Amino acid sequence: MNTRTHVAVAVAAVAAASVALAAPTIGKARFDVQNADKVDGYHAKQLNVVKFWSNSNSIDNFDTCSWTPVLKRTFKAPADGTVTLQGEVTGETDFDFAFVSDFRTRLVVDGKAASQESELATEAEHGIDRGNSPTVGGRNVSKGKHHVALQASECSNDGVFYLQSRSMSLQFSPFGSAEKVPQSAVTMKANPQQQ
Repeated sequence: MNTRTHVAVAVAAVAAASVALAAPTIGKARFDVQNADKVDGYHAKQLNVVKFWSNSNSIDNFDTCSWTPVLKRTFKAPADGTVTLQGEVTGETDFDFAFVSDFRTRLVVDGKAASQESELATEAEHGIDRGNSPTVGGRNVSKGKHHVALQASECSNDGVFYLQSRSMSLQFSPFGSAEKVPQSAVTMKANPQQQ
């Protein structure tokens, strides 16, 4: 073989070796065909879960100071991770009553609070008789089945609430974190200017 032939064969060998190392089906590096569908060790089906639920059946005369589920569902986490939630309730002061209503909502995961309380105060006499109560929250969860709920309470003395609709959306990711929601009792703080 002449020099040109030697050079051509050498170039072809280098090119073939480069392709072999770059191709996931040929190379023996960590990134091979068995791991091509993973991100940081998670399969594609473990990376994200998105859910949306809605209920437009109305609830008349809602009047309970206890936290009551108005929408509850289950979901399956494909791995340990973080779930974020958003809930919303739409309604108004019940037309049978002209008193102030104090309607509150919160989100829970497996019976534990996952959000701060959201409040919707209405007063039919002054035209502030309807609205919506959006609530956002999140919790760390383990792999497996979990229960999520949008809860509500109405704690005014004489008012009741007409709940028109409610919805909840959920997103899960194996990355990220959520702080725990503090569970402190409602207390009245003294005004230092009045002491």
